[in-house]
Amino acid sequence: LRPYVENPQVSVRVAGFRSQKAYVTGEVKKPGTIPITTTPVTLLDALNKAGGLTKQTTQKPASGGGNRTLYSADQRLALLTRDGQRYPIDLLALYAQGEGNRILRDGDVLYVPDNSRNKIFVMGEVNQQTSVLMHKGRLSLAEAISQAQGFNLSTANTGRVYVIRGTLQEGPEEEPQVVPRIFQLDASHAGALVMASQFALHPQDVVYVDADGLVRWNRIIAQIAPTIRAAFQTQLLTRGLVVD
Repeated sequence: LRPYVENPQVSVRVAGFRSQKAYVTGEVKKPGTIPITTTPVTLLDALNKAGGLTKQTTQKPASGGGNRTLYSADQRLALLTRDGQRYPIDLLALYAQGEGNRILRDGDVLYVPDNSRNKIFVMGEVNQQTSVLMHKGRLSLAEAISQAQGFNLSTANTGRVYVIRGTLQEGPEEEPQVVPRIFQLDASHAGALVMASQFALHPQDVVYVDADGLVRWNRIIAQIAPTIRAAFQTQLLTRGLVVD
């Protein structure tokens, strides 16, 4: 411009950003690409631009109180893939304190998994055997039993409440193996309910309420009685007797 303008002052700005971008995928409302511009984009920025985590249903707790929202998304954990490496992101800490709020780079992939792993299975002598989704990655033993509508007091042995948890241990040839770890709670006295409310469950835990000894014996008899009766009738028939 110098031949036409004396001392030209030229400034350059970016009209559009298309070459550099990050990706947000999984259980967010608007998965897609996030352009990387001169303004830094953090993990929280990316999640907000993606519309936040996907919600599933609104559930009323069995113990009463206000409704709570269950999420299809895992509220505890997200995965950031950068340069072929995967980094876990603690979403609870990220949303609560902004801890770990990294700045995204070109090619980053932020993946929010679904909440299917964050289930607790309640089985045995409860009024409704069920699976319970954890709320914000948290659920106590007392809450899990409450969601199963409590003990079946006509059949349950409340002194034998078990939490069965799979833990990883090194096996032969350094292959990890899942080994069950079992906790027992005697809920036959009121003080145990305080302990149950403070016992934090882990994803995929199994809560099992054992049956009373007499109930278990009656069930065994009920299972083998048809076999015994059939064998007895067969023996009588071979002797030429008829049983009504």
